[in-house]
Amino acid sequence: MSFEEKLVNGDLPPVPEEVHRTIPVAWTLSHDHAADDVAYNSDGQLVGATLSALVERMTPHDSLVEPAFAAVFFLTFRLFVSPAQLVDAIIARYNLSPPPDLSEADVYIWKQRKGLPVRLRVSNFVKAWLETYWRPSLDNVVLDALLDFTRDALATMFPSPSQRILELISQWRSASESGLSLRSERVRDAGVPLNPPAVSPSEVPRPVMTKNLLNALRSKNFGSVSVTDFDSLELARQLTTMECHLYCAIKAEEILETGQEGALSPVNVKAVSSLSTAITGFVAESILNELDTKKRTALVKFFIKVADRCATLNNFSTPRSILAALDSSTIARLHQTWAGLPQKNKLQLESLRKLADHARNYHEYRSRLRNTAPPAVPFLGLYLTDVTFCREGNPSYRASPKSPDKKLINFNKYHKLARIVQDMQRFQVPYNLKAIPEVQEFLKDALEKSRHRGDLQDLYRRSLLVEPKQPADVPPTSDVRQLFNWTNRSHSHASTSTSAS
Repeated sequence: MSFEEKLVNGDLPPVPEEVHRTIPVAWTLSHDHAADDVAYNSDGQLVGATLSALVERMTPHDSLVEPAFAAVFFLTFRLFVSPAQLVDAIIARYNLSPPPDLSEADVYIWKQRKGLPVRLRVSNFVKAWLETYWRPSLDNVVLDALLDFTRDALATMFPSPSQRILELISQWRSASESGLSLRSERVRDAGVPLNPPAVSPSEVPRPVMTKNLLNALRSKNFGSVSVTDFDSLELARQLTTMECHLYCAIKAEEILETGQEGALSPVNVKAVSSLSTAITGFVAESILNELDTKKRTALVKFFIKVADRCATLNNFSTPRSILAALDSSTIARLHQTWAGLPQKNKLQLESLRKLADHARNYHEYRSRLRNTAPPAVPFLGLYLTDVTFCREGNPSYRASPKSPDKKLINFNKYHKLARIVQDMQRFQVPYNLKAIPEVQEFLKDALEKSRHRGDLQDLYRRSLLVEPKQPADVPPTSDVRQLFNWTNRSHSHASTSTSAS
């Protein structure tokens, strides 16, 4: 067994008998930070700390690192410290010295029971950072510093772990120099889910598709295909696979850095937004393109059924996009169209509206999502709104309870932010649904066309053509497709869970 393994398992060499007589427990087991370097809430949870105290928590001498705490730290540390400052802090932790005026025997105990375990934890910290949480665009600036530290310090004491660290540094440097896109374990290709499938491939439901429709799609004569030719459940499945693919590509930092100055463009978030607004436009235009009142009613009925099937599949994104169209002024004013809607579909619509209602900070939706097992496609906009209010509603620093003039990192804020992201990641699980290429191509064609058609005023003019203006009509006030004005939500809807504390 290697020394590192003995250290982790507690199988260290015996302490000399003369040392056992006076074990200085206090300084062996005590924390290294000052009392005013930390703050705890009434539940004993760490809510504020200096950087050195946080690094100490990440490299404890007397226990394993708490996985939940480590995940929060690695997800959020770039929001309150630079990678260079973090490297300085972990090197300082590694170079921890025993208290002054210790006897030779006491120093021996300190090295065995505290100094060496801390150094091993620092080695594990560096490895975890490089292997699992590395962000090249921000972290590559410290590769040289980590290389020097590993060669000069870690490699002499922990040869085995250090070899892996050196390999990782080399890989990241090579990728940077060649322009290749090396990925850490938690950074995925677009659309590749973070979590494994929830069910086996044998459980994939059989697609519902007529031969005539499939042949029409294969001929690519999409103009001859009406959206109502599809089975509502199958169309819901196909939209769900499309939404899920984009949702699974979203990276943690795209959520954490929403609206933050200097943040990189959230490519995957924008892709979700673009799809949602395209679906909204597609639904509105499909209804307005139909001049026959009964057929328009049939289209409204069909889209309500599709939204209902999506909600049954725990796809909460598509129903919101469909509702945005149905409840827009251009569609809601079509009184003749709505008059023919069966009661069953009206009840389905009210159920969907209730799920999307923002009352009590989206209580109905949040409750449903909380009790939903993956896979699911949540409404992404609410995560972004929660992050915005959490970041703006909580200070980045808090006063030390023991020294009011001393500023501590408000770790409670970053814990809340991480919790929002972790909930988002919880649903990044693929559905066991079969994507039908011909249907996907039809949808992509239809959605792409909707992106390049008229604006709200044009849609409203078309609405007046199919049903003349009535005294009760409400003029359009915002673009039907701008579903994702996430961060402009009223502050009255801010989550109580993200309020300042």
